[in-house]
Order: sequence, then structure tokens, then C-alpha cells
Amino acid sequence: MTITVSGRKMPVTDALRQYAEEKVGNAIKAVDADTVSTEVVLYTEKNPANPLPAICEVT
Repeated sequence: MTITVSGRKMPVTDALRQYAEEKVGNAIKAVDADTVSTEVVLYTEKNPANPLPAICEVT
């Protein structure tokens, strides 16, 4: 299984990459999915309606 972690207009540190890989890996194991590859995209968004600007998309 391949987990690709990238950032949109933000750097992805080794610690952040490791954390994302660990959490996504655990989630995939929990649902017992036969996943070949997973892509994680991290970014921040300025939205007055959303008090938490950090977003993570997993596909």
C-alpha cells in the first residue's frame, strides 16, 4: 500500500508526513480495505464560517 502525503501551498514536514501516514494507515486497517494507494492532501483555508483553517483530504 502506498500513502502519498502532499501539501497545497504549505510545506509538509517529516513529522507531519509520519503522523498522517500513521493515522491513515490505521484507518485503512480498521475498515479492512484492500487499498492499493492513498493520497493525503493538507492545506489551509481562510473561511470566516470555519474557525479551524486546517483541512485534510484523503482519497
